[in-house]
Amino acid sequence: MPALLIRRLSSPALRLLPFAIAAGTLSACATQTTVQQFGGMKAVMREGQTQPRIALSDATSKPGAIAVGAIEGLNGEVTIVDSEVFVARPDGTGISMSGPAPQPAGSATLLTLSHVDEWQDIRIPQSASGADLDTMIARLAAAKGLDTSKPFPIQIVGRVDSINIHVVNGYCPHGVDLGSQTAQPWHFDSSSPTQVRIVGFFAPNAGGVMTHHGSDTHLHALFTLDGAIATGHIDAVTVAEGATLRLPK
Repeated sequence: MPALLIRRLSSPALRLLPFAIAAGTLSACATQTTVQQFGGMKAVMREGQTQPRIALSDATSKPGAIAVGAIEGLNGEVTIVDSEVFVARPDGTGISMSGPAPQPAGSATLLTLSHVDEWQDIRIPQSASGADLDTMIARLAAAKGLDTSKPFPIQIVGRVDSINIHVVNGYCPHGVDLGSQTAQPWHFDSSSPTQVRIVGFFAPNAGGVMTHHGSDTHLHALFTLDGAIATGHIDAVTVAEGATLRLPK
């Protein structure tokens, strides 16, 4: 297991945020949650446009905020649930954490943001990962009346059978020869059952903007490691049967 240097957080509570592109807002059905997008995945991760785009204090100025993204300069990952902000930054030997209050000068260069007043819980009927997990989320959401052609926030709470997580360290680690880089991203990989809270968004046909190409989801994890809360971007996950999918109500 990689070393973890982590600042213990004052609140162990893990809760949740809505979608728009750049400065605009996408309307869904009458009851669908609004989602805002600050920065695009391709522009930030591939083209190096990593300037600050939204202050984390502004992102959490309203209750019920839920968001995932990266902080300015790609110097770490940010996960927001119930307007609480958790930021992870590689520090050379592990990661340091801040939260749940946003740091006064903290900003995100990439952020998908929403606000949810009330959630509904659905039991996940079978283990799933990758595209099968995306398909299952879409099917369960559609059964609850959500418009699955538009983005919406999700949570998954419970056991995962395996998970792979990274925290960026100045650049996107996908498709990069890590051996040639001085600054290394932080990784956490587990093939053992792990209790997590997954926070993120289902966003079909949003590759290069809200999601990586080839995926309909952008997911982060909140979990306990060495007695404290850690967070990061999920590269791969197998969600166990019986976990709970949470959808906007």
